[in-house]
Amino acid sequence: MLRVPVHELAAGVITLDPDASRYVARVRRVRVGESVLLFEPLGAREADATVVEIARAGVRCSVGAVRPSTARPSREATLLQAIGKGEKLDAIVRDATELGATRVIAVETERSVVKLGSRGEGRRERWRRIAVEAARQCGRGDVPEVMGPIPWTEALATCDDVRALRLCLWENATDPIGPSLRTLSSQRPLVVAVGPEGGFEDAEIDLAQSHGFAVVSLGPFILRTETVAAAVLGAALVLGSDSPGG
Repeated sequence: MLRVPVHELAAGVITLDPDASRYVARVRRVRVGESVLLFEPLGAREADATVVEIARAGVRCSVGAVRPSTARPSREATLLQAIGKGEKLDAIVRDATELGATRVIAVETERSVVKLGSRGEGRRERWRRIAVEAARQCGRGDVPEVMGPIPWTEALATCDDVRALRLCLWENATDPIGPSLRTLSSQRPLVVAVGPEGGFEDAEIDLAQSHGFAVVSLGPFILRTETVAAAVLGAALVLGSDSPGG
């Protein structure tokens, strides 16, 4: 069934917002009488609906009972991702959404080539839209919270949950990541910190350790910053699942 993200969801007859109406009527060419699944990413709710009218003012749907979304991550997973060049963070947000991250924090570090400054708010809204689209495509019923850009020190301070497994990936680390990931259960929170193209400064690594992060390595190869998050979150999704559903 076609999944359509909406800003607000309620039972009864509603008119979809302009973006959702355009997607239903023009992109997917849904006809009156066809069924769709509406989901509210921020509220993690969904409902079955039937298209009852396609008009210039928008697509009207008859919405059934609203229920909590079933396809949601079972574990809190935060990604602290240093900002990379170009549109790298776009792809990282997309991958992180598909792989079950519940929070993505864009971080400015010493070696971050890109400093967004006043452009930060606009870029953050773009990342949020990308997360919604990724959730629609992969069947996820919610979206990760997208924060930042914020400094490294501030980002670390947001991750003070002592229950969490906190991992900082560093090319000079000697401890492998595997043993740490194997301790995960589907209920234990996870925090993963990934540096920019040039890596972390030694002082940034020391600060991460002071905040309870284990500094670990993915192995002998140095991966691109946009590859690391997908590798770690993908491994956590597999190794940290207690059941086929997550």
